[in-house]
Amino acid sequence: MKPTILLFLFFILITFFHANAEENKTTETYLEEYKQKLKEFYQPPNCFLLSFRTNLNIPQYGQQNAEGSVRADNVNQRIRVILIEPTLGLTISWITVIDKIAYLSHPNKEGVLKLPLKDVSLGSVVNNQIQIPFALFQDILFGKLPTELFQTQDWKFENQQWIVQYTQNGDVITFYFRNEDPLRLEKVIYQKPQDSYYAIVNFVDKFYETKYPKQLKIQTFQNKTALESMTINFYKYIDTTKCKNEHFPVK
Repeated sequence: MKPTILLFLFFILITFFHANAEENKTTETYLEEYKQKLKEFYQPPNCFLLSFRTNLNIPQYGQQNAEGSVRADNVNQRIRVILIEPTLGLTISWITVIDKIAYLSHPNKEGVLKLPLKDVSLGSVVNNQIQIPFALFQDILFGKLPTELFQTQDWKFENQQWIVQYTQNGDVITFYFRNEDPLRLEKVIYQKPQDSYYAIVNFVDKFYETKYPKQLKIQTFQNKTALESMTINFYKYIDTTKCKNEHFPVK
């Protein structure tokens, strides 16, 4: 083979590897910039109040409605959620989370339960069998993304959208971001493979110019059979309110 041909092939190989290295570098740089934008977008205010209406549909048992409110203190990492019966205004249940300890009332039990946050599911608060960890749901209410999402290496760009997945205690949580508005979530899928159980949380539209959706639609399945569903409609958001100790009672 002539020296000129060898030099030409060598030049092509160098150019190819250089182009790939530049492409990988560009992708990694873009991903890091995207992660930083996500962190900034989901940086919650110090203290805020969020109001919502919820509808729960339990097969063979009918529907339940409730009014709800969330007061979140991001400085001290504490949150309080209250559910009220809409007609009579009676408190159905409440939960206060402080330092990853949950204090919650239950309509079928006396007193206050004290549990590690990791042992509390959404169903523990709204009196159903929805198995989504309350810690995950709490992050959604806080208006932020889980820390684990930024720690995982499983970020991929498919069908013009970012998809992020991480595993926690055997459960698989997958976040899908919108392709037309990449800072906003489209849906979250929570899976318990060992129980053939999963829940899909769809984020519908957006609540004015906040980071919250206008609506959350939760549908649960086991062995591909639809179980309980829950809809949450946000209707009031106050990003400057008070978060005093008396706003977070534990009894």
